[in-house]
Formats: sequence, C-alpha cells, structure tokens
Amino acid sequence: MLSSQQFRILVSSYHRRLFRCAIHLLGNTNDAEDAVQDTYLKLWNMRDSLDEVENIEAYCISSLRHICFDRLRANKLDTNTDIDDISETFTPATREEQAMEARDELEHLRKTIDNLPPPQRLAVTMRDIEDCSMEEIEAASGFTQTNIRSLLCRGRKSIREQFAKLT
Repeated sequence: MLSSQQFRILVSSYHRRLFRCAIHLLGNTNDAEDAVQDTYLKLWNMRDSLDEVENIEAYCISSLRHICFDRLRANKLDTNTDIDDISETFTPATREEQAMEARDELEHLRKTIDNLPPPQRLAVTMRDIEDCSMEEIEAASGFTQTNIRSLLCRGRKSIREQFAKLT
C-alpha cells in the first residue's frame, strides 16, 4: 500500500506527461486537468493494489486514456486541440510571421495525426508526442513491439507524405 507521501511523489513525477496526453486527447486545458485529476482519484482509490503493478507509469497513462475516451464518448467533446496552448509551448513568439507559420504547421500536423488510423495515431502520439518508451506503449496498447514499430513507420510515412504535399 502506498503512503500519502509515496502517492504524492507518484503524482508529481507523472503529472506533465499525463497532462500532455489528456490535452492531446480532449483538446483543451480545463477538460485535460479534470481528466488528470480523475485519474489521480482512481489511482488513490486503488493505492492498495498499486504495488502489484509492474509499470506504474504505463498504468497511469492507460488509466488516463480510458478516462479521456469515456469523457469523449459521454460528452461528445470536440477533439480539436487548443492550438494557442500548444503553439505557445513550441514556437518562439519573437516574430509574428514565424508564430503564424508555426501555428499553421502545428494545425496541419494535428489534423494529419488525427486522420491516421487509430492504431497508428496511438503509436505516433505515445512515442513522438508523449515520449513513451516502447515498453510503455506495449503495456498501454497491448500491441507487440514489432507491431508498434510497424505502426510508427506507417504513421510517420503518412505524416511525411502529407507535409511533402505542402511544399
């Protein structure tokens, strides 16, 4: 059984990754923060059995994903990511033209990822956006590492092809 101190350490160590995953899936910061908090509540309620979990980080991400998908199904939320939130994180705001171009590219990338088949989208999102290891993706998705590599290859190829059409 995790003590409250151990649980607090667990929460703080995975918060950023969980939040990034939730914002990608739900599309806005408020819903994402709520989903992360719901995940923490779920984990707190089952803290007695968390010692038995082999990969707690993958379990946390998997739990969060289930909560996000449940919210999307129940509320039929808009899955468009809040581009302003993401673009402020990834683009320098020194020049307005650069910021606009980066926002356009980010929007195109988001749409391209959203249009991938669900297994490819999951693999690309977890590996390239959330920076998950192959083992974490395997644990969260149920795919073998060979399948994950194949999904990543096909997903990345599709993204490259879509961006090549822009130039």
